[in-house]
Amino acid sequence: MKSLLKIIRRYVFSAYFIIFLILMIDFAAYAALVIHSSGTSSNKRYRISEISSQLTDTGQGLSLSPEGERMMDADYIWGMLLNEEGTIVWSRNLPESIARKGAFSVPETASFSHWYLEDYPVYVWRHDNGLLVLGRPVGSFWKLTLEQPVSILRMLPGYLLFVVLSNLFLISLLAALAGRNLFRAIRPIMNGIRSLEKKEALSIPENGILSDLAASLNKTSALLAEQARQLNRRDEARTQWISGVSHDIRTPLALIMGHAQELENNTALSDQAREEARIIKEQSLRIRQLIEDLNLTSKLEYQSCPLRIASFRPAALLRQITADYLNQGLPESYEIQLNFSQAFMGLRLEGDEQLLARAFRNLIGNSIRHNPDGCHITIAASVCAGKKNCCLLFADDGAGIPRRVIQVLEQQREPEEEHGKGQKNQPHVMGLKIVKQIVEAHGGKMEILPPGQKGCRIAITLPF
Repeated sequence: MKSLLKIIRRYVFSAYFIIFLILMIDFAAYAALVIHSSGTSSNKRYRISEISSQLTDTGQGLSLSPEGERMMDADYIWGMLLNEEGTIVWSRNLPESIARKGAFSVPETASFSHWYLEDYPVYVWRHDNGLLVLGRPVGSFWKLTLEQPVSILRMLPGYLLFVVLSNLFLISLLAALAGRNLFRAIRPIMNGIRSLEKKEALSIPENGILSDLAASLNKTSALLAEQARQLNRRDEARTQWISGVSHDIRTPLALIMGHAQELENNTALSDQAREEARIIKEQSLRIRQLIEDLNLTSKLEYQSCPLRIASFRPAALLRQITADYLNQGLPESYEIQLNFSQAFMGLRLEGDEQLLARAFRNLIGNSIRHNPDGCHITIAASVCAGKKNCCLLFADDGAGIPRRVIQVLEQQREPEEEHGKGQKNQPHVMGLKIVKQIVEAHGGKMEILPPGQKGCRIAITLPF
């Protein structure tokens, strides 16, 4: 906040300085124009000729008509008429100090005719009976006689245009200089923010107008770096713990599966005992699969599972996976159909073939596992528009994916009031989560599409 107030205060003062500077330049230009211009003010003889016409000789002396008095009182405070000898032959409201003179010599008349008479701004007009002199209040007008060639006056419009353009250029230049200084102060801050986006350490110089903000960013960077180190240690410990538990469970689980296999094959046991042994073996296999899934998703989540990139044909991979399911004795209630475009048939991808095979098997296995009464599975593949991605669609006409599974997979928080048991009611989504992680690790995207009438539809996009 201090830095913001400092910026506002500094650039408000800068704006005032620019305005003041422009006004000073304009004033200097105006003064130069006045000094070099010619003529007098257009108000110098304002209505003096009309007043002169109202002053007439009545035979008994000079007299100013009522209309002339009204016009004179509107602009002047006194007046007098001098004859050819400089004697005052008529006056009105004449100051006593001037009236006492009675007459003015030619030099005196020439002196005050363009300037002042006893500090009164005076204006003169030729009358039939002499020279009419009118005076205004002391200090009301500043009289300055200037001369300027007519050619200069003709250049006045161009001069004014030049002044306006010069002002605009100067304002733009000063604003650009001020903006350049601000940009220099902001550039390290912006670079620091970009570095924060990339999770890079910051070391912004803590000086200048934005020193407080630079210090805050440096402190934030240090805190984020420490948090990242703590998270990395926690994630590494979690991955190692899951890997260790998986390894420790593998040996006793293998013994359980081996003994269950022996009991299942022992004809001396009753059918019920052999069935129970078979169930133990199947559940042990399921536990082993879950442990492997947990270990794999943990490594994918924390990017500790390096991809073994190689070139392969996705069409051949999907055919092999389908053949494996059929050769393993897939019940007749299940049917797998492959629909590949001609472009997809000859397509080669770069990626981890084993991980992608695991993802494809999970999708097919989900359709089989969650539809015990059988279903029709369709795998469609083609090259997307633009020929930069291949599109795969795994669909079935079974029970479909529950909405809660989609919400958990998309990391949407499920309303607690709907179930009241919090995380205990969260469905198992390990298989689909692994598929999503594998696809995203290859730069692709997995999307659960609306099912239509029934079943599920999962679209996968993989880049070439």
